[in-house]
Amino acid sequence: MNPLVGKIAPKYQKLTDKMIEKVKFWTIQRKMGISTQYNLLVVLFSDKVINKKDLSNAIQQFKKQAKPNKNDAYQMLTDLYLKKEINPRWIIKLHFDLDERRLNSLF
Repeated sequence: MNPLVGKIAPKYQKLTDKMIEKVKFWTIQRKMGISTQYNLLVVLFSDKVINKKDLSNAIQQFKKQAKPNKNDAYQMLTDLYLKKEINPRWIIKLHFDLDERRLNSLF
Protein backbone atom coordinates (compact mmCIF):
# COMPACT_ATOMS: atom_id res chain seq x y z
CA MET A 1 0.00 0.00 0.00
CA ASN A 2 1.22 3.45 -0.85
CA PRO A 3 2.17 5.42 2.32
CA LEU A 4 0.59 8.58 0.87
CA VAL A 5 -2.89 7.03 0.90
CA GLY A 6 -3.43 8.08 4.53
CA LYS A 7 -2.72 11.71 3.65
CA ILE A 8 -4.39 11.94 0.25
CA ALA A 9 -7.53 9.80 0.67
CA PRO A 10 -9.33 11.96 3.29
CA LYS A 11 -8.91 15.01 1.06
CA TYR A 12 -11.08 13.41 -1.61
CA GLN A 13 -13.82 12.31 0.79
CA LYS A 14 -14.96 15.79 1.79
CA LEU A 15 -18.23 17.15 0.46
CA THR A 16 -17.80 19.65 -2.38
CA ASP A 17 -19.34 23.13 -2.32
CA LYS A 18 -22.10 22.00 -4.70
CA MET A 19 -22.88 19.06 -2.41
CA ILE A 20 -22.99 21.37 0.61
CA GLU A 21 -25.43 23.69 -1.21
CA LYS A 22 -27.72 20.75 -1.98
CA VAL A 23 -27.51 19.44 1.60
CA LYS A 24 -28.30 22.89 2.99
CA PHE A 25 -31.38 23.24 0.74
CA TRP A 26 -32.61 19.70 1.43
CA THR A 27 -32.11 20.08 5.18
CA ILE A 28 -33.55 23.55 5.73
CA GLN A 29 -36.20 23.82 3.00
CA ARG A 30 -37.24 20.21 2.40
CA LYS A 31 -36.41 18.75 5.83
CA MET A 32 -35.03 15.56 4.27
CA GLY A 33 -33.30 12.93 6.36
CA ILE A 34 -29.80 11.56 5.90
CA SER A 35 -30.81 8.39 4.03
CA THR A 36 -32.73 10.30 1.37
CA GLN A 37 -30.00 12.90 1.01
CA TYR A 38 -27.29 10.25 0.78
CA ASN A 39 -29.16 8.41 -1.99
CA LEU A 40 -29.67 11.65 -3.94
CA LEU A 41 -26.01 12.65 -3.58
CA VAL A 42 -24.83 9.23 -4.77
CA VAL A 43 -26.93 9.62 -7.93
CA LEU A 44 -26.09 13.29 -8.57
CA PHE A 45 -22.37 12.97 -7.78
CA SER A 46 -21.61 9.42 -8.89
CA ASP A 47 -17.96 10.30 -9.53
CA LYS A 48 -17.37 11.37 -5.89
CA VAL A 49 -16.95 9.38 -2.68
CA ILE A 50 -19.59 10.40 -0.13
CA ASN A 51 -18.81 9.64 3.48
CA LYS A 52 -21.99 9.29 5.56
CA LYS A 53 -20.28 10.78 8.62
CA ASP A 54 -19.36 13.93 6.66
CA LEU A 55 -22.94 14.14 5.40
CA SER A 56 -24.32 13.69 8.90
CA ASN A 57 -22.06 16.46 10.25
CA ALA A 58 -23.17 18.83 7.47
CA ILE A 59 -26.84 18.07 8.11
CA GLN A 60 -26.42 18.72 11.84
CA GLN A 61 -24.84 22.11 11.14
CA PHE A 62 -27.75 23.14 8.91
CA LYS A 63 -30.39 21.81 11.31
CA LYS A 64 -29.17 24.40 13.81
CA GLN A 65 -30.02 27.11 11.25
CA ALA A 66 -33.45 25.73 10.39
CA LYS A 67 -36.34 27.45 12.07
CA PRO A 68 -38.96 25.19 13.60
CA ASN A 69 -42.10 24.93 11.54
CA LYS A 70 -45.33 25.51 13.46
CA ASN A 71 -47.20 23.15 11.13
CA ASP A 72 -44.91 20.19 11.66
CA ALA A 73 -45.85 16.68 12.77
CA TYR A 74 -45.21 17.46 16.43
CA GLN A 75 -47.81 20.22 16.47
CA MET A 76 -50.30 18.07 14.59
CA LEU A 77 -49.83 15.15 16.99
CA THR A 78 -50.17 17.43 19.99
CA ASP A 79 -53.48 18.75 18.65
CA LEU A 80 -54.75 15.23 17.92
CA TYR A 81 -53.87 13.94 21.37
CA LEU A 82 -55.60 16.93 22.97
CA LYS A 83 -58.72 16.14 20.94
CA LYS A 84 -58.45 12.51 21.97
CA GLU A 85 -58.47 13.56 25.63
CA ILE A 86 -61.75 15.37 24.99
CA ASN A 87 -63.24 12.50 23.00
CA PRO A 88 -61.80 9.07 23.98
CA ARG A 89 -63.35 7.44 20.90
CA TRP A 90 -60.67 9.00 18.74
CA ILE A 91 -58.08 6.50 17.51
CA ILE A 92 -54.62 7.61 16.43
CA LYS A 93 -52.36 5.22 14.49
CA LEU A 94 -48.81 6.27 13.67
CA HIS A 95 -46.47 4.78 11.07
CA PHE A 96 -42.76 5.60 11.29
CA ASP A 97 -39.89 5.16 8.85
CA LEU A 98 -37.27 3.64 11.12
CA ASP A 99 -34.37 4.38 8.77
CA GLU A 100 -35.23 8.07 8.47
CA ARG A 101 -36.57 8.28 12.03
CA ARG A 102 -39.57 10.27 10.90
CA LEU A 103 -43.34 10.03 10.87
CA ASN A 104 -44.57 8.67 7.52
CA SER A 105 -48.30 8.49 7.96
CA LEU A 106 -51.05 9.06 10.43
CA PHE A 107 -54.52 7.52 10.58
